[in-house]
Amino acid sequence: MLPLLFLTLASQLCASPAPELYPLISETGMYHGDEWQGRPGDQWLGLYATKTGFELRKTLVTIEAVEDAILDGPDEKTGKKISAPDNNVLFLFQDIPNLNTGVTLTTFNGSHTMGLNASLNLRLSGPTQSMNSYWLSTSGTRDGIEGIEGYSFNLIQRDENGEEIAQTLIELDSAYEDGIPEVLWAGDLDRDGKLDLIADITDHYNVRHIVLYLSSYADDGELVGIAAELRATGC
Repeated sequence: MLPLLFLTLASQLCASPAPELYPLISETGMYHGDEWQGRPGDQWLGLYATKTGFELRKTLVTIEAVEDAILDGPDEKTGKKISAPDNNVLFLFQDIPNLNTGVTLTTFNGSHTMGLNASLNLRLSGPTQSMNSYWLSTSGTRDGIEGIEGYSFNLIQRDENGEEIAQTLIELDSAYEDGIPEVLWAGDLDRDGKLDLIADITDHYNVRHIVLYLSSYADDGELVGIAAELRATGC
């Protein structure tokens, strides 16, 4: 969940509205009004952590107009508070046809920061999953104490024959350790036996840029494609 009030953001970030993006991935919490363009109601799927694993459920999402402490004047309420009935919801999805209710195989859930030379091994294991193994890695060159030049965030797949396919998900001319991409979830969300990812691909410490990568959205030669995203600032 992204805090609405975060006073240290540069003014140009506050002045630049995020584009209207569909389909939508979201988290519950507070947003500037022009950042969040979803529709309220029950046409949402929520990814929930349960006692036995993870599952997608139909979810009612409500929107409440609230005061934006940074941007609003007296008697204005342009901010949006996004809520779902169950606080265990991890992510919300709207208008993504490849997703359906039911148990969702999950291999990672949390927050894994992908700093310089970071890696994360991922493997799907289930009756419908392939024997492929996956890992995420980063590369670049250290620039000063926290800077990284030529930052690259990559997904690699190795099949049962030992052959590899690599896809670069993010490339940045420069990055800093206080505003670096994070892996938030990995598993088989669209149930095609291949790895899907949710990541925060931020390039700034006060920006949260959530992206859903689905294998069923991949083009030829790719492992995943972008199915939905939402960019929000904390100012």
